[in-house]
Amino acid sequence: MVLLLFILFAIFIIYLFNYLTNELCTKKSIPKERHELIFKRVNVSILLLLMSSYYELFFY
Repeated sequence: MVLLLFILFAIFIIYLFNYLTNELCTKKSIPKERHELIFKRVNVSILLLLMSSYYELFFY
C-alpha cells in the first residue's frame, strides 16, 4: 500500500516539475533548442531525489 502511494506521489511530483519547467521556459523566452536539455536535467535531478527518498523510506 505504501509503495502504491509513493508511486502516485512520484508521478505527481514529476508532472508538477515538468509543468513548472515548461512555464519557466515560456516566461524566460528560452529557445526551443535548449528545452530538451533543460527538461532532461530537471527530470534526472527529480528522479535522483525520488530514488533517494524511496531508499530512505524503505531501507532505513
